Amino acid sequence: MWMLASGLALVGCMRGSHARAVRLYPGPPVTDVVTLVGDVKAVDGFDVPAHSRTFELRPGCHAVTNVTYWIGDDINAAMTVHLSERTYSMNMRLGYTYELAIGTTRNADTARVVVKVVERDQKGHVTHTFAPGQACE
Repeated sequence: MWMLASGLALVGCMRGSHARAVRLYPGPPVTDVVTLVGDVKAVDGFDVPAHSRTFELRPGCHAVTNVTYWIGDDINAAMTVHLSERTYSMNMRLGYTYELAIGTTRNADTARVVVKVVERDQKGHVTHTFAPGQACE
């Protein structure tokens, strides 16, 4: 019985419903961090761990690069897409979440792949949208 309970607990942990963010700053853990989520390849020129989607950074200006290989789907089909690498400079503020999302939009019979980079406040409202190639404000 103990083995079954341990196995079920392990499976619950492996599902990652509350996956821990990957810390992208040196030194011991701190509480004044910002959260970055999404389809991220690199931050400040350093590749992030593959298949990770949630990251902790210190506030300040950071250069975030999107993944270049993306697998997704729309209502009609699954798709594999090779994207050009683009860098988004963001002045990340304490208490906000930053999201780099790749997805599709439908337009009649076609789907188009889009990259959207936004800042969200504590309530989840979008407060800023970022374009590639711009410097921190």
